Amino acid sequence: MRLCEIIYTKHKEGNGWKWRPITDDAEVKPSEKTYKLFYECVTAARANGYNPKLKCL
Repeated sequence: MRLCEIIYTKHKEGNGWKWRPITDDAEVKPSEKTYKLFYECVTAARANGYNPKLKCL
């Protein structure tokens, strides 16, 4: 699986979570859809073939 990271975004349309692939490519953009819940974003990333890089602190 390819790695991605989960990021929180703030927009005037609404705040939420997006996933973004982790690559060396400078043109990498986050997912099109914004998810209100963190776990929905993780599930969507996995459904698209990505393995979110998660840390539990």
